[in-house]
Amino acid sequence: MADRAFLELAQTLCTRLCHDLSGPIGAVNSGAELLREEGDTPDPQVIALMTESAAAVTTRLRFLRAAMGTPGGRGLDPDAAHTLLDQYLAVAGGTRRPALDWSVPAHGEPPETVRPRVQALLNLCLVALEALPRADRLSVRAPSARAAQVLIGGTGQPRPGPLDAMRAGLDGPPPSGDPRDAQGAYTGVLIRALGLTVVMETDPGAVRLDLRPAGRDGSRMT
Repeated sequence: MADRAFLELAQTLCTRLCHDLSGPIGAVNSGAELLREEGDTPDPQVIALMTESAAAVTTRLRFLRAAMGTPGGRGLDPDAAHTLLDQYLAVAGGTRRPALDWSVPAHGEPPETVRPRVQALLNLCLVALEALPRADRLSVRAPSARAAQVLIGGTGQPRPGPLDAMRAGLDGPPPSGDPRDAQGAYTGVLIRALGLTVVMETDPGAVRLDLRPAGRDGSRMT
């Protein structure tokens, strides 16, 4: 049963990734078609559209590689992760790009300890952004080697779906369901595998996610 649940999570993640990348890739394709129609005098605006769309795909892929790939690359060093997240927000946020406040030092820990935790923080950022789509600020802080926090603020009521999916991933085998909530389920499973847990607080226009070591009875989200 657990194998089936993890298979379905992988499938929904793939569905989600394909959806996220289809927009900018489609824009590149549309630009190529317009170039063919233009003949020998391509419109500079078409060239700009293709260039921007291709850059957006590259930015998304670099960030998703850091967030969801094997946590061994340099992209998960705190400074590099900061840059990747900032660039991702620039292409994913559109006109509502949230301001980023990042304070995640290594605290003297070795890279093999720091990188998995930074990866967990990047995924928590994705969950927070999904829970509060109309965000205007995102804060990521790690005051100690054993504790970190993601705080997002904006307008509107937080969406329960991503947070409920993360709760389920923290508590056991990931649920199958809506690909839109696959990020939450994956994040819960990832954090549980690291021996960590998440404490969540929500208010109108705000979501706070505290990352901390799990208790003896396993990961719990409150």
